[in-house]
Amino acid sequence: MVLANVPLIVPADAVRQLQTDAPYVMVLRGDTAADTAARVPVRVGVQTQGRVQILEGLAPGDRSGGEHVPGARAEHGAGWRKFGT
Repeated sequence: MVLANVPLIVPADAVRQLQTDAPYVMVLRGDTAADTAARVPVRVGVQTQGRVQILEGLAPGDRSGGEHVPGARAEHGAGWRKFGT
């Protein structure tokens, strides 16, 4: 069961430009072989012990790919991790 309005907690290394006013996460978009990486702006909350609270921008089940380039074709299982499920 997924609760509505419950912030996600993600590893800090999933959030790029964390210490700026424009943090983002690279997220896999789509469920096919033609999936692409997308840069998704996020609003962060509490940061502690290598974890970051995401208040807006990600949904449960989103998959982060870390170093992938926006618009680049992404391969499933190539370093992607699923959040909040």
